[in-house]
Amino acid sequence: MTHRSRSCRGQTAIEGALVLLVLLVLVLGTLDFGQLLLFHQSLTQRVQAGARYAVVHSYDTDLIKNIVLYNSPTAPPGASAGLFGLTPSQVTITRYDAGDPVNDRIEVTIQDFPMAFYSPLIRGIYRHRPFRVVRPVEGLGATN
Repeated sequence: MTHRSRSCRGQTAIEGALVLLVLLVLVLGTLDFGQLLLFHQSLTQRVQAGARYAVVHSYDTDLIKNIVLYNSPTAPPGASAGLFGLTPSQVTITRYDAGDPVNDRIEVTIQDFPMAFYSPLIRGIYRHRPFRVVRPVEGLGATN
């Protein structure tokens, strides 16, 4: 009987380690996926807000970048980074066909945003594509 209980304890330890490993992988994967969704949705919304501000207000790249970074046309005093550590160098504002009533549009892009993952397997290999929104110019600050 003693021999049998020792082998059961060893078997239980191995099964417990395997179950714990699977559980750990599932938890880390869930955290990483949730974080990816959070970053994707938040940064996409920031780019859309910047593009919307750009097409209905006067075209000023600094104000547009501040909208993307801080959700305000003016930067807070002493602020060097915005949402999730986003920096002004990661935000690009481009205007295409300025003055053309049909093709005038503004593009707002966030690029090279570092995604920090918990899982060591995907930590260094995943690079998210740039967050990009292009909107046609509507009025550029015209008031009616």
